[in-house]
Amino acid sequence: MDIAVSSVHVDVAVPVKPKWPGHENLSRVLQNAEHWYEIGLLYPHEAIRQDLKTFTQIFSRDNVSGSLSDAWKVQRFLQYFSKYFYPMVHGHHDVEEKIYVPWVKSRVAVPDKVCMDHKHLLDELDNIKSFEPTINVAVLAHDETAYHTDFEKLREAVLGLNGFMCDHLAEEEVIFPPLLKEHFTEAEEQQVIQRIVKAERSLGPIMLPWILSAMAKWGGPERVAAFFKTLPAPVRYLLRSRWQPSFEQNAHGLLHSALGHSADEWTAHDTTCCTVQ
Repeated sequence: MDIAVSSVHVDVAVPVKPKWPGHENLSRVLQNAEHWYEIGLLYPHEAIRQDLKTFTQIFSRDNVSGSLSDAWKVQRFLQYFSKYFYPMVHGHHDVEEKIYVPWVKSRVAVPDKVCMDHKHLLDELDNIKSFEPTINVAVLAHDETAYHTDFEKLREAVLGLNGFMCDHLAEEEVIFPPLLKEHFTEAEEQQVIQRIVKAERSLGPIMLPWILSAMAKWGGPERVAAFFKTLPAPVRYLLRSRWQPSFEQNAHGLLHSALGHSADEWTAHDTTCCTVQ
């Protein structure tokens, strides 16, 4: 079964009525996902989209002016991007190319564009990450001109990443569900998901809380509870007692503080359990 990517058209989704307080599904394609062959893609995709939504809010003209007076917000964004978002998205694309796509290709053709897009996306991640030292130097030097120049370039790169990444995720959500439905079983997909979880073991302290935080919005408490039960008991213990609380405070707390009014509104707690070596 071949799919012509050029024929794939993704419309902007019509907002769905919230199913519970805080319900939010940002997918253009799978807003009413109920079947196993749809839901698996939302695990990483919604986590990425939730962060991208926050990124665009941070770089709105209402939140940041491009002057040194609110440069701390941009620095907070870059800290989160480099320490959390960058390794998590790299990890996601790595397992897609090494595990997920080869698994699907073992029975059916997958458009080459899916993995070709990853090269562009990873280049964009590298580009955004590269702004951290130059932004920090400009802030330390109180160089308003240099900071503003880098800020505008960074803002353009972040908004560009948001557009390209969301298009890429939507394209995957058009391509993969019908292939899974026709050629695979739910049990086989669960086996692959467990392989992916094991492959991302080193990222577990940040990747699992990241996924579950987004899942609470798009899938609700029942979906979170069901996913939680599939994890090994030691992982469940660490996730509940250390990883999730630390991630919410030190990762998402850091990110969302960039939408605040004062740099003093947020402080990090113990970060040892959520650090990627």
